Amino acid sequence: MIGAIIGDIAGSVYEFDNIHTKDFVLFADHHGKSCFFTDDTVMTCAVAKALLDCDDPETLPELTVKTMREVGQPYPRCGYGGRFYRWMYSRDPKPYGSFGNGAAMRVSPVGFLADSLEETLDLARKVTAVTHNHPEGIKGAEATAAVIYLARTGRSKEQIRAYVREHYYPLNETVDEIRPHYVHNETCQETVPQAIQCFLEGESFEDVIHNCISIGGDSDTLAAIAGAMAEAFFGVPDELRDKALEYLDENLRDIFWEFTIRLIEKEAEVETEKEALRNGTLLLKFKQEFAENPTEESFGKLCAVLASSFVTIPGNFEADEEDMEQLRHAKVDVTYTLTGNLRFRPDILRSKDGELFFPMFSNQEQMPEEYSEQFSSITVTAREAIRMAAGPRGLRGLVLDPFTVPFEIPFSIAEGIMKMAEEQED
Repeated sequence: MIGAIIGDIAGSVYEFDNIHTKDFVLFADHHGKSCFFTDDTVMTCAVAKALLDCDDPETLPELTVKTMREVGQPYPRCGYGGRFYRWMYSRDPKPYGSFGNGAAMRVSPVGFLADSLEETLDLARKVTAVTHNHPEGIKGAEATAAVIYLARTGRSKEQIRAYVREHYYPLNETVDEIRPHYVHNETCQETVPQAIQCFLEGESFEDVIHNCISIGGDSDTLAAIAGAMAEAFFGVPDELRDKALEYLDENLRDIFWEFTIRLIEKEAEVETEKEALRNGTLLLKFKQEFAENPTEESFGKLCAVLASSFVTIPGNFEADEEDMEQLRHAKVDVTYTLTGNLRFRPDILRSKDGELFFPMFSNQEQMPEEYSEQFSSITVTAREAIRMAAGPRGLRGLVLDPFTVPFEIPFSIAEGIMKMAEEQED
């Protein structure tokens, strides 16, 4: 969320004193006024803290109200809008039908913490509707969080643009076309699409912030929204992060670092899970659970894990005799050029009742030594293994770990696993 904080602080001095140029220095004084954090930063930190403290998504709206008021009330002069100010200090805070851009400026932590696009949209709605429950307010928050999630999970700008156009805004003006006529506007409808366009045209994190401030309008909020998107796509230079943190007080810095540490821990968990999917640890775990308790739930979990896993396929490489001779006498670290195609022919197993199956293994250790010595092997995704199994005729399906705890996969089930894999990829 540091991208939103940087954008807010850098844009603070231009909010009511716009410039229409990209020729300025981030965090520099403007007409004698120094940069400062605003309500955009305060509420971004509040949403981050609510997400950190939340154990049950169903309680998130209530917790968001509580946390936004606890974090926000010590800053009565940070720039709250009129209705939000009354909500902040009311004895009975209720949603007030707003479609202001405050919905989008505070939502970025959602896009960084959520595990899926579906969860991103759900959490965005939950943290937004406590104040900005107008459809356009929800739309602005969803679009912002979705772009951040898509950017941090590796989508290209072309893919992000297509998603936004399909679900939210047409994005039919370039930054240069927006700049001449754009005026101060605090609605989601006239802030979020402009911020997204500034992000899409930016060539670096800094360039995105310069784009936002150069078009005028609600500069700090534009830059906060697009700054979070730019962070997710480009990352943030350390010197800009360190400079921005100097503007925050201890309370807001503590929230930032708590959130950052959680993201680091989450990334480590993801890397650990990726390794477990590659080395077969998770697959073996869920296969064993299904073997011990073959319920619909344990079956579904096993199929879902298999859809994301890598498996080992036994077989033999085939090539022209001249090429095979090269391979037989190949030396380590020497490159060889083959005259023909190198082919891999997977093994096929026959069950006791005569059915033919395509074997695959959670890892190399699941192959008996006397069996593995007969073959080479390759490691591929389960999805690729299913595609390979579709080639040979007369097969009943696939079988996972046939010599230990076998799990037979008829092609009807394999098709479902393929769909799961495609959905996970999307």
